[in-house]
Amino acid sequence: MKSEEWLDIVKTEISLTNKKYRYFQNNISLIKNDLRESLKDNKELPFVLNIIKDINDIIAKELIDELVFISVYGEPSNLANAKDILLRIDKGWLEINLMNSIKKVLAFKFEEDYLDYLYRNIADLFYSLNFKEILNSFLDEYCKNATDKKLQEIYEDYYII
Repeated sequence: MKSEEWLDIVKTEISLTNKKYRYFQNNISLIKNDLRESLKDNKELPFVLNIIKDINDIIAKELIDELVFISVYGEPSNLANAKDILLRIDKGWLEINLMNSIKKVLAFKFEEDYLDYLYRNIADLFYSLNFKEILNSFLDEYCKNATDKKLQEIYEDYYII
């Protein structure tokens, strides 16, 4: 015989699945707005990243700026989830659009202590996507001649001949 706790979990999961289904039948602009706002809330971030993983590329493409920011500057667990979402998006579309989002991230004024974290994650994203030319261009511009040894190490670690 199944325990009451187990039956309660099953009932809750079924209810959640039904609510998600009904919610995603709503207006697409409402959904994008809700997701965009939730990406700004650290408490909701893991949940919303999992939701985005389960839906189509169209919505992920609409949230590209937010996903790129999280994938290169977020906390490690959120960073990995955002990167996974980006890796599922059509590579041709990403190759055209990704650098615009990266430039928006780079426009922020980060403390120099965080630049190696940021640049390494950007390089890793390009490497994971197998965007060799974009990766090398980024490394040449931001890491190759840097005075910071950590940034030079990123160049050495990721530059593809």
